[in-house]
Amino acid sequence: MKLATANELAKKYGAWLIEGKDPQAELERQQFAEQQRIQLHQSQGSFEALIHGYVNKMKIDNKRTWQDVLKRLENECYTVIPRETKAKDVTSGQIKHILAGIIQRGAVVHSNRIRSYLMAAFNYGLKADNDPMNTSAGITFGLEANPVSVIPKQSSAEKVGDTWLTLEELRFLMEHFAEATNVGLLMQHLIRFCIYTGGQRPFEMIASQWCDVDFQQKNAAGDC
Repeated sequence: MKLATANELAKKYGAWLIEGKDPQAELERQQFAEQQRIQLHQSQGSFEALIHGYVNKMKIDNKRTWQDVLKRLENECYTVIPRETKAKDVTSGQIKHILAGIIQRGAVVHSNRIRSYLMAAFNYGLKADNDPMNTSAGITFGLEANPVSVIPKQSSAEKVGDTWLTLEELRFLMEHFAEATNVGLLMQHLIRFCIYTGGQRPFEMIASQWCDVDFQQKNAAGDC
């Protein structure tokens, strides 16, 4: 041990003695506190763990868009917020930076989607630490607030269209499907079906099979 190091330790231990502390016990206490700090740091979930936890919850809940959400968040977020950043250390400024970059590309509606996903991800993190169904054993996020909540949605981008078909135009469309090129009989039936059902759940309609339909009861159970 160098003399300078020995002098520093002597001063530190001497100060503890003056304060009435046992140097050995104080040293062990500080070492234990440092170990606790390191363990806490390692157990705190990263931003990437937060994203994956949220998306995995979507998958468990049978949300069919989970893969698309994961891809979008990975493409947009990690260039601004490194994956290993602790979720609790993510700031509203970083979220704003992500969304501003998307808006500057002219994709304002897409920025609202990313904001919505991030809002949901951090809301998931706020509850995950106390959720008995949380499968991320040993990981806590330690969030105290949602950094997305103070960032406004770009409402001007979400304008409802004011163009619609008149009754006569809709009647013409329904009657002349057969004359359209590259529109097969099955697609004609599907489009008509979607119109008759008011445009509800088009993905489920497209993905359904014939065995899903009970023609006698006139309903679609989706049990196949």
